[in-house]
Amino acid sequence: MMIPQIFSRIQKLFCRIKIRGFWLEVAVIPKLFKMEYLKILYYILNHYENDYFISISGLPYCLLPDATEHIDYKKDYCDYLKDDVCKNCSYLRRCQGWPEELKIKRSKMSFIKDIPKEIVIEVTNQCNSACKTCVMDKKSSLYVSFKTVKRIIDECSSIGINAIRFTGGEPFLNPEINKMLVYARRKKFYVLLNTNASLIDDSTIELLSETTDNILVSLQGFDQITEGILTGANVDFLKKLTTISRLNTRLPALRIGTVISKTFILNMSKYARIIGSLGIKNWELYRSLVEHKTEFDIVKPELLKIMRYLYTLRKKHINAKIANPVPFCISLSPVLSLATLLGGVADDGHSRIVWDPEGFFKPSYFIQKNIGNTITDAWNHPFIKNIRSLDYLPFLCQKCRYLLWCKGGSRVMANIASHSYFGDDPLFMSCQ
Repeated sequence: MMIPQIFSRIQKLFCRIKIRGFWLEVAVIPKLFKMEYLKILYYILNHYENDYFISISGLPYCLLPDATEHIDYKKDYCDYLKDDVCKNCSYLRRCQGWPEELKIKRSKMSFIKDIPKEIVIEVTNQCNSACKTCVMDKKSSLYVSFKTVKRIIDECSSIGINAIRFTGGEPFLNPEINKMLVYARRKKFYVLLNTNASLIDDSTIELLSETTDNILVSLQGFDQITEGILTGANVDFLKKLTTISRLNTRLPALRIGTVISKTFILNMSKYARIIGSLGIKNWELYRSLVEHKTEFDIVKPELLKIMRYLYTLRKKHINAKIANPVPFCISLSPVLSLATLLGGVADDGHSRIVWDPEGFFKPSYFIQKNIGNTITDAWNHPFIKNIRSLDYLPFLCQKCRYLLWCKGGSRVMANIASHSYFGDDPLFMSCQ
């Protein structure tokens, strides 16, 4: 593929750029790099992340602390050193160190703290839907109090976490959700919200436009009947689509989330037409992470079919990806995997932890393990630290250049298949 003109101009400053299919490689030349060029790298990430899988080599993680997943060290690219600052960095093991040719003063940089990038709060276990892939225990009604949420947000603020996500169940069933959103905004957090959008009215839209940066709306069917069957709810489908459209015009970022089902596979084009008609640019699909149920028991050939279809949607300017863990090696084509899989970075406790309505932190939505009552204790729990180490993964995973994105697949599915969170994802085993 030809390199766009803007990349050609950037190359003359400090880097070499290659485009291979969906993969955009930015190889920084350390001796030419200046601090002000960081703005250019963030510009590339912000404007082209949906069009390309972007990797950046030649720089240490601490220069791009908000985009560490894009750092790709190349062996022998240049000479590196590790100093006293590096010893305290959470990326000490995976980072090769500070490039000796880099002219930026080392004193200007500090280490990356070992803290979550995001805290998720399940504000209630109650929902007005009954999705078959939900793992919430709804036998008793649990609602997290504003006092508890305030304590969590204040701890986030004190240790440097700047992203908070509210979810449920359905978060708008918690009578104090509005106070929570307002407080998070007042504390200057990046606020995310997961909802099925069924309880959102005009006043709620106004509140969300003032408090929320990023909203994820669940959409499981492509019409009234399929949405009702897959969610177990009496859904006014047209009203839901209207609400989504209105939210899309008022909020900075809106995403649609769909759990992959047999119904989805048989009707992918119908789903895509709805997404396109709503003007949605970002569509997330999810591999079901529950014990096998016929409608959601998706096997490798079906996932590959989905991936190939999602790849074609790029031409329609729809950024559609499987957003939870699927091993990248499921496809023999790296381009297909890079274009359609987000990997496991956001799951299993790799970059965030979840507050459960029962009153404790857990590694993820689907790993119901009490790891502590404070963020610091939970993040340093031996179980989650072991997961983040990736030391348990097979030799082939350890040597794979996509490991930092893929994470070896799903720990939840590994546990279902082998009764161990540290076993192999069954899709990894299927592609050997």
